[in-house]
Amino acid sequence: MGLADPCDAGRSLLERLVERFDLRPHPEGGLYRELHRSPDQVLRVSDGQRRSGLTVIAYLLQRGERSRWHRVAGSDELWHHGAGAPARSLVPAAGGRHGGAARAGALGSGGAASG
Repeated sequence: MGLADPCDAGRSLLERLVERFDLRPHPEGGLYRELHRSPDQVLRVSDGQRRSGLTVIAYLLQRGERSRWHRVAGSDELWHHGAGAPARSLVPAAGGRHGGAARAGALGSGGAASG
């Protein structure tokens, strides 16, 4: 069944997304599922630990739900905002203090990122 399947008329988009992507609770809030983990490893210079070169997750926040602040050490994060209200992401300043916020609308909505 697709997301636009007429047989799903009685189910919410949230229910269909959770089922389609088999989403589970994320420890920092929201729902997620890992879609890909690279078999290639990279060495994290900051602590000498090896980690996957790339992971991809599907992540969903419901209205009013928040993801807890977290630090990504020795890695980059790339977010694609697929739908819903504009997302607000806090951006750390030097020393880990709050440095500002960036807002972005959903892909294709014309809601370009702003600082």
